[in-house]
This record gives sequence, C-alpha cells and structure tokens, in this order.
Amino acid sequence: MRAEAPAGRRIHSADCEIWDVPPDAVPDALIAVGIEDEALVRYCAAARPVYDAYKRVLGQLSGVLLLVRTGADDPAWRDRILDAAAEQLGEARERLGGLEASPPAARHHDLLGGLAGQLAALLARLRQMVLVVGADREWDRLVAELYAVHRRLLAASEPRAGMTPVDFSHACCSCGTRRRGAAEAAR
Repeated sequence: MRAEAPAGRRIHSADCEIWDVPPDAVPDALIAVGIEDEALVRYCAAARPVYDAYKRVLGQLSGVLLLVRTGADDPAWRDRILDAAAEQLGEARERLGGLEASPPAARHHDLLGGLAGQLAALLARLRQMVLVVGADREWDRLVAELYAVHRRLLAASEPRAGMTPVDFSHACCSCGTRRRGAAEAAR
C-alpha cells in the first residue's frame, strides 16, 4: 500500500506510475529470465524503480551541465531542474532505505547506496557551480564526476531485471503522460 505524501511536497504523487514495478520486473518475469532465488526476485522488483529514478536524476544533472556549457543556462531553470532532481533523489533514497537486501543482493544494494551518494555530491556541486569562460579545470572536474556516477550506474545494471542505462519509457515525468497518451490512442 502506498502512503500519500503531503500535497506539493513530492515530485511524483504516491499513485504515480513511476513507482509501479514495470512488467518485466514482476516476479514471474524475473523467474522467466533465470532469477530463481525468491528473496532476490523480491529485491529486484523493489529495486527497479529506485534504479530508474537514479538514472533519471543522472540525466537531469547531465542536462544541467550541458546547458551551462553551451551557454543556454538560465539560473531559474537550473534551480527548478536541480530542485526536481533533489526531490526525486530524496524519494528514491528513502525507498532504497526501506529495501531488504538478502545476501545475494547485498552488493547491488551497496552499489545503489553509493550511487545515491555520488548523485547527491554532484547535485551539491552543480548548485554551487559558477562556470565562466576559461573555467576549464572546474568543467573537467564536473565531467569527471559525471562519468564516475555513470560508471557506477553501469555497475549496478542488471539486464535480466530490466535495470539498464537506456530506457525511453520515462524520459520526462509528468505523472500521467502515459495514461493520457494511452487514453488518446484509444480514441
């Protein structure tokens, strides 16, 4: 059962499809691809939305860095994007904290915990960022941090559970876009 969040305090409402376990991550699908340990199946099904949230946050932070580098940065937009990323990261970290990781899943759980820490650190750096012409060293450090986060995301990937770096089904959340799209397609 999902707990309702206070109005206006969450990026995703408690009933948002973003937290649903994707069809390829339900227990039967995980067993069908060869994951047989019941505790691992439960963990993978519960960890998939967390992995996907971290992936989206990484994309948002990458986008901010790209906007700044190309000169298309607008501080107000940057703040909104970073606020949204921080909110999503906080929600995902909370969910990760509630996951039980059996011994076979402990390494993956640790990878996700480390990924959350790296994303939080990069987010903090981007909030303080002041890049000016000639600030190439700072830019290089930020890009190196971004690559480090991406490497950890790759390390935490588990294709059999649908945890892969590329998935276009949630490119941008608007809590209902898929439902509206499905309703429009049905007309």
